[in-house]
Amino acid sequence: MSLDEVARWAPEKQEATASADRTYHWHNFRYEARAARTVENNTHSEGLDKARWQTAVRDAKERGLDWTEGQEQAKEARARNFSKARRHPAKHTEILLKETSLSFQEIAEITGLDLFQVVTIKLKLRDAA
Repeated sequence: MSLDEVARWAPEKQEATASADRTYHWHNFRYEARAARTVENNTHSEGLDKARWQTAVRDAKERGLDWTEGQEQAKEARARNFSKARRHPAKHTEILLKETSLSFQEIAEITGLDLFQVVTIKLKLRDAA
């Protein structure tokens, strides 16, 4: 192929292939009836699942298993739980002993450790003579 032929060469128009792709996709979806049955079956299954769930909830309430009572108890339990963002009590005690002049009793109240545990940590922080 010469340079003149290469310069004159132009690719075929892409419009024909784009429209062919669209008809190709539409042509491949010729199983419309089967697709409609599948959608109908899925909808029917969803309805059955919902009815089964509602029956189970009704039966549980009849047996005395009411979820609203459990929610109130869960709220109370959540209020008593400590946050996961808090420091470990021993590490917190070390920091308070190093950086503050709080008494052992105050540190024990803040961290929730026993007074003897706080004193033990203080003794372990001392340098060996």
